[in-house]
Amino acid sequence: MALFRLVFTVACVPQYKTSWGVHDSSDSEYEAQAAPPARHPHTPMLRAGWATASGLHKAHSVRRAEAKLVHTVQDITFTPTLAENASPSQLSVSFTLSERTQRIDLTLFRNEDIFTQPVTVHRIRADGSVHSSETTLPGDHLAYRGTASTSGKEGRAQNWARVSLHVDNGVPLLEGAYFVDGFEHHIQTDATYRRTRSERDASRSASDQPYNVVWRYIDDQGGVLAQRDEEATCGLGAEAAIDLERRQRGGDTTDSLLRSLGSTSGCPSTRAIALLGIATDCSYTAQFSSDQDIRRNILTQVNTASRVYEGAFNVELRVLNITISDANCPTGDSGLSWNRACASSLSLGNRLNEFSRWKAGFDDRTAAWTLMTTCTSGSTVGIAWIRSVCQPGVLRSGSVRSTPSTNV
Repeated sequence: MALFRLVFTVACVPQYKTSWGVHDSSDSEYEAQAAPPARHPHTPMLRAGWATASGLHKAHSVRRAEAKLVHTVQDITFTPTLAENASPSQLSVSFTLSERTQRIDLTLFRNEDIFTQPVTVHRIRADGSVHSSETTLPGDHLAYRGTASTSGKEGRAQNWARVSLHVDNGVPLLEGAYFVDGFEHHIQTDATYRRTRSERDASRSASDQPYNVVWRYIDDQGGVLAQRDEEATCGLGAEAAIDLERRQRGGDTTDSLLRSLGSTSGCPSTRAIALLGIATDCSYTAQFSSDQDIRRNILTQVNTASRVYEGAFNVELRVLNITISDANCPTGDSGLSWNRACASSLSLGNRLNEFSRWKAGFDDRTAAWTLMTTCTSGSTVGIAWIRSVCQPGVLRSGSVRSTPSTNV
């Protein structure tokens, strides 16, 4: 699933013990080291209260059904030009949309946290063995954050922009999202749009040179989530939940969880960083022509999703590890149990169950792990454990004894 499509709210609660996977962004010692130093025992951890309608300890994200307005980006300019500076710390982008005369202006500042963050990339074969590993150099991904405006108007604080920039065949291209005039717009390359569009969406043909496409949902004014194409399905049945015990021992109920949603009590007073691990299954990998495209897609989504955490909870998302499965799905029972073709009998709930077992089998310094897949269960396109952020889980005799911080 796309990372930003998972609907959630977070309650920040001081845990008065060494944090696991969440770091204060002012910790310069951490930034300079490959392994995390000891943390202050009062560094706040994050706990997530994932919205759920069924009473089971999970959250769903469901497919949107409404139509899209689709435009081609035209007359785009970059100041400074990329010929003058290949990775400018400040960037102004201006363009028009097909069938529109009003110009869109993006005032952007380089996201230094993503720009300087090395990412460990593991590639795994269909049988689950590691094919190769590498760590990307700082500066590998050029991400920006800033504001959007129209026709020379000064950008308002709520008119945000989060985009990544790369050059393909000599053409500078943007990917990400921006919010202006009451609507959230998504900007993609034409290749990405063709790859991810639904049958009901307008088509965009390939050309000799790559180009950008902008789209938004027709009834998404104000950025409010709109109608779904059907009722949410139960992505994790009771039989799957049996294998994973609740991490919380305080008698949490659906009512108590719902009462805590939206609370920011205990959130860090200074900017904290949540390190993420992200894995792709074979279905997700198969969408892309190269590992570089996969990395770019993931880091772009994290740059966009981080805006929600930063504004509401003073927590920034950053990717530490990307694990890329082979595009060829395993056959039979070979390979990793969570890496199966969509045509298999593995539901999203069971996929989360197996992914959680895998994650509980090792310790790292991430706050959460996300499995990216194109597989769905009915209208459900994403699922997550509630109140599990920053929890590694414990694997004993093949059984997960506490819920790790994982989602699909």
